[in-house]
Amino acid sequence: DFVGVLEQSAVAADGTIDASAVESMSTDSAVVLVSATSTVSNSAGADSEPRIWRLSVTVSRDGDRLKMSKVEFVP
Repeated sequence: DFVGVLEQSAVAADGTIDASAVESMSTDSAVVLVSATSTVSNSAGADSEPRIWRLSVTVSRDGDRLKMSKVEFVP
């Protein structure tokens, strides 16, 4: 149901990574701190104020690829 509402509302989100830094790293994973800004709009004309996000992202090796394996919000 939620996806249907989003599709009907034509919700669009734009995001920008403002800064990132590696907090810790091992052979097969790393914890990356990310500061990002997002804005959301919809077909009804709503435009949100920019929201600032601070995240801790764990990136893990999966074969020859790196994938996000955990995302946490940082207060």
